Amino acid sequence: MTTSMADRVACEPRTAFVLAGGAALGAMQAGMVHALYERGIAPDLLIGTSAGALNAAFLASRPATVATAQELAAVWRGLRRSDILPLRPATLLSGLAGRRDHLIPDRALRRLAARHLQFERLEQAVIPLHLSPSTCWPGPRCACPTAR
Repeated sequence: MTTSMADRVACEPRTAFVLAGGAALGAMQAGMVHALYERGIAPDLLIGTSAGALNAAFLASRPATVATAQELAAVWRGLRRSDILPLRPATLLSGLAGRRDHLIPDRALRRLAARHLQFERLEQAVIPLHLSPSTCWPGPRCACPTAR
């Protein structure tokens, strides 16, 4: 009895890193990834939401090495709240009043991504990547998978 290549691939173990949101969790994930990479455990798929989406995108843009985990930790150590969440009372109030479609401008987050991600489009990720943005508004969830 012979097995096809598809059957063999389907039987091989696969590893996904699922990275949750929350700034403190995002910072801790760098240590978790470091420990996994030290033990030779690397993802075949990355899934992330909010801060976890930033980490997943960072990891997907680089090889799965301890050095990558160390780079991610260095990014977190160097961040300040204003690097991600530049709170401006006028924008926040306008958003809460429904005059804007956001509470916090995305410029700082875009700068952070441009500075640290080694791709411009999700399809260019080294590791398949699925992102779920965070929202505080009711409605359907949005998933952003890579095209593979």
